[in-house]
Amino acid sequence: MHPYLETLNIEQAIHYVDLQLLTYEPEEYVLREIKTIRDLYEHRVPLKAFIGTDPIVSHIAGIIVTAIDNRLRMRTLDCLKVLRAVVKSGPPTALKPATVAMLFRIYQQFIFQNNEDVQWCVSVILKGKILSDAAINWLVQNSSRSEHIVNRLLLYPEPHAKIKKWAKRVYVEDSLRRRRSEVMALLMTQNSADHFARTNDLNTFAWAVFKSHLESRQKVAILGKYSTFETFASVIEIAHRLKSRELLQQLLANLKKEKGTMTRLC
Repeated sequence: MHPYLETLNIEQAIHYVDLQLLTYEPEEYVLREIKTIRDLYEHRVPLKAFIGTDPIVSHIAGIIVTAIDNRLRMRTLDCLKVLRAVVKSGPPTALKPATVAMLFRIYQQFIFQNNEDVQWCVSVILKGKILSDAAINWLVQNSSRSEHIVNRLLLYPEPHAKIKKWAKRVYVEDSLRRRRSEVMALLMTQNSADHFARTNDLNTFAWAVFKSHLESRQKVAILGKYSTFETFASVIEIAHRLKSRELLQQLLANLKKEKGTMTRLC
């Protein structure tokens, strides 16, 4: 028996058992028991095990936003870890736009805080979320201030005109050279693939195709066309990630053809 339980009186025991039962009804638990930022901190352990449905995420995010607006003292990292845990446990598309807007409000508040753990927490809560145009504008305008913001732009889950415009500028400036394949991926289309293949290292190009928003069959067709001995290690890994036997077959055919050409030249 836990020593703590032996110290409870009958009234406290009733409350304790009631809370244990509520863990089987997480939405009721959150809505009934978590009303302040202090509650969020004190209940942080059981809360982290809950699935992030929209009512749960919305309620917890709302408490944090209220604390921000009222400048209340809070255990920032501990409270954000609760929010991160419930958001990660649910599907990204399960949240309503109003809930995502609150997550973005929290992100804006803490992404520049001088604490790497806090920055990672708020970066994760926004991962895979569809944002408003105003939010995208803010990310673009502040992209030079944080690697985390760059990540949100490069890894945005669907094509977006304003992110593509940003990517074009970054690509021309070559200001994100070490992440060139991800920048290129945002610009990749079937029509632009030949241009990118001619003007870039083919391994970088191969990964750009893989990371792009193109359909799998389009990726396989483009990668099959440009697979060579130079890129075979990258293409093998990509083929396995795409689970594409067709791409491996095309790579094999290209390698045999390339070997035949080399033999004739010798």
